[in-house]
Amino acid sequence: GKDLYTTINLPFHKLILGSEEMIDVFGKKVTIKVPPKTNSEAVLRVKKQGMVTSFVQGDLYVKLKLALPKIVSPEYNEVVQQLKLLEEQSHG
Repeated sequence: GKDLYTTINLPFHKLILGSEEMIDVFGKKVTIKVPPKTNSEAVLRVKKQGMVTSFVQGDLYVKLKLALPKIVSPEYNEVVQQLKLLEEQSHG
């Protein structure tokens, strides 16, 4: 088909706060906007960034996956613990 599919890994703060990401699609740079509070495994559609055929241009579908850090510093761990407490308080 004319549509293209790709997957990118993002750290958790970019999924929660939102971000702009530049990805390479066959040598062409495409910027995608990740909305705040996006879930892992969400798929964003970028219109007219897929394959070009005679008269039609397909879309680009970007699957977002959560990328956890391989190394967690004590400071990072402390912040995650604080987030855990905030979530527990807000969910009663």
